[in-house]
Amino acid sequence: MTGTGETRAATMELQRLAAALASAKRWAAAEVAAALAVESDPRSADAWMLLGMARAHQGEGLAAIRAYQRVVAERPKDVEAWTALGELHLQRLEYDGAAAALREAMQLDPAAQHPAGRRARFAAANAIGTLKASA
Repeated sequence: MTGTGETRAATMELQRLAAALASAKRWAAAEVAAALAVESDPRSADAWMLLGMARAHQGEGLAAIRAYQRVVAERPKDVEAWTALGELHLQRLEYDGAAAALREAMQLDPAAQHPAGRRARFAAANAIGTLKASA
């Protein structure tokens, strides 16, 4: 096995571990495994996605946003990442960032076939309702 093959295998194993820990809602441990996967392969969108999810579930919004931004940089058509990014921006009351990310998610899934595309529409509608109610 070459160094690149070994690195890829290690990254995949760390991603599997992070995903299993996330499924068990062991977010701190999932974050550690995902961070190691990112360190092993900084271009792994899957590793960044797991890292963002773990950080978001631990209330680390800004760090999660940075992770999701890396996902969309590597995989610009990732509806799930764009939606998660928009939701985090909404939680932080960063409406311009939320609008841009949710718009991208909805444009990538115009027929709302993907669960994240439907979630993006719900988040956008909910935000609009909240803003109208507070006006």
